[in-house]
Amino acid sequence: MPKIKIDKTTLYQLMDFQGNLEQLQNLAWSAKAEISGSEQDEEITIDFADTNRPDLWSVEGLSRQLKIFQQGKEILYPCLEKAPSPEAKVFVDSSVTNIRPYIGMFLCKLPPITEKSLKNLIQTQEKLAENYGKRRKLVSIGIYPAEKINFPVHYRAVESDQMKFVPLGGEQPMTLGEIIEKHPKGIEYAYTLQDAKLFPVIIDDQGQPLSFAPIINSRITGEVTVGDSYIAVEATGMTKKMVDLVLVILALNLTDQGGEITRMEVIAPHGKSFVHPVSEREEISVYVPHAHSLLGQEDLGIEIISSSLKKMGYRISRSTPNEIFAQIPIFRQDVMHEVDLIEDIAIALEYNEFSPLPLEEYTSGGLSPTQRRANTLRQISIGLGFVEFMGNMLTSKETLELITQNISNPVEIDNPMTKLYNCLRDYLFPGLVDVEAHNSKAEYPHYIFEVGEVNKKYINDQLVETETLLSAAYLIANPEATFSQMHSVLSTIFSYLSLDFNLRELEIPFLISGRSAEILVTDQTSGKSFSLGFLGEVHPRILDKLGIHMPTVIMELENIENLFTTIGDLDEG
Repeated sequence: MPKIKIDKTTLYQLMDFQGNLEQLQNLAWSAKAEISGSEQDEEITIDFADTNRPDLWSVEGLSRQLKIFQQGKEILYPCLEKAPSPEAKVFVDSSVTNIRPYIGMFLCKLPPITEKSLKNLIQTQEKLAENYGKRRKLVSIGIYPAEKINFPVHYRAVESDQMKFVPLGGEQPMTLGEIIEKHPKGIEYAYTLQDAKLFPVIIDDQGQPLSFAPIINSRITGEVTVGDSYIAVEATGMTKKMVDLVLVILALNLTDQGGEITRMEVIAPHGKSFVHPVSEREEISVYVPHAHSLLGQEDLGIEIISSSLKKMGYRISRSTPNEIFAQIPIFRQDVMHEVDLIEDIAIALEYNEFSPLPLEEYTSGGLSPTQRRANTLRQISIGLGFVEFMGNMLTSKETLELITQNISNPVEIDNPMTKLYNCLRDYLFPGLVDVEAHNSKAEYPHYIFEVGEVNKKYINDQLVETETLLSAAYLIANPEATFSQMHSVLSTIFSYLSLDFNLRELEIPFLISGRSAEILVTDQTSGKSFSLGFLGEVHPRILDKLGIHMPTVIMELENIENLFTTIGDLDEG
């Protein structure tokens, strides 16, 4: 969970807070935060219970949320409504479209930067880029002394040897290729531009380099120091929504510190323009009876619900007797559903003030048949020496396509927050292969498995249907990993289940030809055989692309409900 250290005096000043640390903690729960420290400490530690509120990961963000809660209404930021600068623009070249397509930027005049404020700014920048931006892969941030920039700014992609500049922390000019190979930041973040033939750079109107995004700024034009009072802030990333959010957060933070924001216009390759920081707010509604039902409070009227939402920073647009429409705070990206509003209503009303309701029914719980079957297979697998991995149902389509060689046909999400989670998995084994790719330095041999749900998509009479199935997948990686080794694992599992199986040679694109097979099982009731899955050795070309240096063999048992239907339920033990 996110954790930050902040200056206590600064927090108190930004909030106009006159209380003590205990009283502050009583407020902090409204941001799902826990404070560690004492009255004597200059710095206090904040632990957040949620990972989906990057706006809180700074002293300004936390103070903003707590101040809104205290005063019971949103804080207005006129800077978000101002017209953009007519001269300071960003022109985006089409060469970055398939590399790192989005950029945003704004200017800020502020009181001279002190050591404390610079430390705070850098901490916020790093928290947003490292945590929210997934180590700069999805979004990164650059901060520059604005007086050194000749506007407008240009964002384009160039060859690795086409540009040379002195990077931060360096003494001599380096090409982009040299930065990737030799500079500590280049080595650390080279993976963000993996397989890129061109590298994204930000330059000013005189061709002066500002940054090699998302790796490192120029030492000449990209180093903010104590005493600077006019800065430019930019963000580049893989999605516009993430770029928009981090720029809004930073703009509001700097405004809270006395800064004056100048918005900048971005001219995209297709001619469309965007202004940052953005000012558009999304609207969402809550149905009053739903709030009553979920909270167990029938006496919540329109006025109480509206004032509760205002206390959490929402702007009420309109209402009917049974529904309230509210605009989501511009700095929040975690509100996606009516239930999120109802949770915020509960926080504003304070959970402890709710009257508990007595239980009306008494029932005994237990594991579902599906879970019992899954646990049976888990126990067998652990007994065979495998370590269990538990992946997400949501995954990356790009990863599925790479590992399955395009045989995967997942259900895609229409508006994903990130490319890492843009579809529902329809196989388990790609997750195991991806785990292996990220653990190639761990001591061998590797034996991992997963029992979990997958989502299969079918087309029936031109209608798309989906079905959630329980599957199991296995991976072995070591110098002696072979088809025969996984075959032995399959035989042992079926021996425990008192079942027989047959193998039929099957050509699968991601497995080595002649070392892959389909698993066939005979239904003991009908006598008919059915396919339960496949096993085989992963093709070297897949291993090479993923950086896996050991022979790897996989197996997937699909829809294992069919397997247990064949033999009947087994007890967990």
